Amino acid sequence: MSAEYLLHCSSCNEYTSLGRYVEKEGRFQGEYSLLHNRHLNGDDMLCRFLIRHTGHPLTMHANRTEAYSDILKQAHRFMEGDIDAYLEQVADRREQQAHDIQMERGLGRLQLYILREMLAKEAESLSKRAYPNLGGIAVPAGQGRRCQTGPGDPGRADGEDGYAVQINRGCARTPKNPRSLRSATPFMMGVVLFGYF
Repeated sequence: MSAEYLLHCSSCNEYTSLGRYVEKEGRFQGEYSLLHNRHLNGDDMLCRFLIRHTGHPLTMHANRTEAYSDILKQAHRFMEGDIDAYLEQVADRREQQAHDIQMERGLGRLQLYILREMLAKEAESLSKRAYPNLGGIAVPAGQGRRCQTGPGDPGRADGEDGYAVQINRGCARTPKNPRSLRSATPFMMGVVLFGYF
């Protein structure tokens, strides 16, 4: 079992309990509350003790020693009457901090959802403005149907331009370079992101 420590001021004959040293967290357990049967798990009381005894000779003692036992019997305990109430305040503060963190996370998720919806709508709007005559989806050659693409334009078999496009009121061919349609999406998303950020 690891040792417990206390810090003693010889000029004031006053001490504060440090508890065990928590190596993985780099701190002491802090003062102990008999009422709540727990340590403060923080350095608040230690810092107050150090400020109160600035310039005084301070010594640290480990338990299971004669000096440690004598100090517990004869010296005054620092802020002994306030330890229980102080622990309750610390617990309330930590609970409030945890609640605030949860609220911030929830707000962040909501903001992210709203931003995604705005980006999706803006991308859809840009796509419609860039290609107003394409109201459907592209299908690979050989899987569509022969269709009349416009007045005076004879029906053409699928595959002559690489793709046929099915739309609500008939059929239309894609541009001769279908890659321009696919490459437009990253460009439009870049425009949207630049506009919002």
